[in-house]
Amino acid sequence: MHNKSNLKTQDLLDSISLINKSNLPTNGCIKVVYVKQNGGWQFLLGSCVFMQKYSLMPDALYENYAFISRSLNKTSFSEFLEKITGDGYLLSEDFPPLKTDDPNLNWRENTIPSHCSSLGLPVKKYTTKISAKTHFIECKLIAYGEVFYLSSANRIKEFLGLNFFHGDSDGRKGELSIEIEDRRGKILLKNGHLTISEPKEDLFIVGQINNEKMEMLTNREHFPVDDKNINEIELWLITRNTEIVDYCSSSESPYQYPERKIDDDLESLKDLIHKGESEACEFKPYITVQGDRNNKSCEINKTVCAFSNQEGGILFIGVNDEAEVVGFKDSQLTKDYSCGHEEAIQKYEEDIRFQLKENLTDNQCFETKVVTLYSEKILVINVSKTKNLNYLQNKNQAYIRKGASSMKITPDEIKILVVRHSDSYP
Repeated sequence: MHNKSNLKTQDLLDSISLINKSNLPTNGCIKVVYVKQNGGWQFLLGSCVFMQKYSLMPDALYENYAFISRSLNKTSFSEFLEKITGDGYLLSEDFPPLKTDDPNLNWRENTIPSHCSSLGLPVKKYTTKISAKTHFIECKLIAYGEVFYLSSANRIKEFLGLNFFHGDSDGRKGELSIEIEDRRGKILLKNGHLTISEPKEDLFIVGQINNEKMEMLTNREHFPVDDKNINEIELWLITRNTEIVDYCSSSESPYQYPERKIDDDLESLKDLIHKGESEACEFKPYITVQGDRNNKSCEINKTVCAFSNQEGGILFIGVNDEAEVVGFKDSQLTKDYSCGHEEAIQKYEEDIRFQLKENLTDNQCFETKVVTLYSEKILVINVSKTKNLNYLQNKNQAYIRKGASSMKITPDEIKILVVRHSDSYP
């Protein structure tokens, strides 16, 4: 539908031409991470954005990593693609050019909706793998004159603007992405009205809000909406050829509407904790992940799975059953990671994310964040509802919340939930 795969380079150019009909040179920048392998630099990951507004990052060189950012002024899409499939696109004489030996690249197309875009516009993202030989090295980044980083994975995530990066287990290694802003129009849901903002061609909104279907909305129409009380939403901005330009959807991970973010309002998190455990809230003290002989950390997987199969929820790690914020005082944390307290917390969060990614069939349904409450650091895991039933892969078992507990789903409950999910997500 709005995501396409196995696009050839000509298909990619045809798709881009719908957004930028002239294919004239435009502004943009490219950011590339190189990793040192066998004494030489190897492409690890890169992002290329063609947008009117962009920000360059300063170059940084470490023993095992290089972070390079260059302007792409007066470069057309076709010229850039021709270079990476030909002699290569050279960012610097000190690093190998971006190129692929496969002229028949396969591209994936994704639409990033306007409500999740930093530009406030929908964005088309195209991704392909140009290197299959690259490896990731997790290490501290230390170099004279450069900013110190505890984790190379976290620095890569920050440099490329990724929501997450899982190191050597991340399937995006060797990938290059191209992002292009789509200025044909966007969905505007504001101040009690739904409309199409600044349309550049004939566009239409179809869908439903709170399970009530709406008539097709055209460029010149406004539709009254109680935007403060939306529980379920499926709005799709389309062209006459049913191409998706923008959308607001409760079911489309990882771009659900409203965008799932851990609340930065610490008072609201405190209020939630004070209300105690419930169908959408659970507390756990520190649970060992490294060398977990008793497999207690599986309880985290079960809770996240159960939340995702209902209406979502929040798991607090570092809060006991009495709703007391105890943090990670236990010396077991630093013992598990053989490092200082702050670094150990960071590694613990990374291990939790990795464990959930490895175990959930739908592993885009959660976000993690370390926050400080009552002078104690805790880990907050915010879980959103998934479109389909979520399972633990190693057990092929699904879970659901029953009160304040996460329980296995019975065969009869699976039938009921499948119908409920199909009704919610047509």
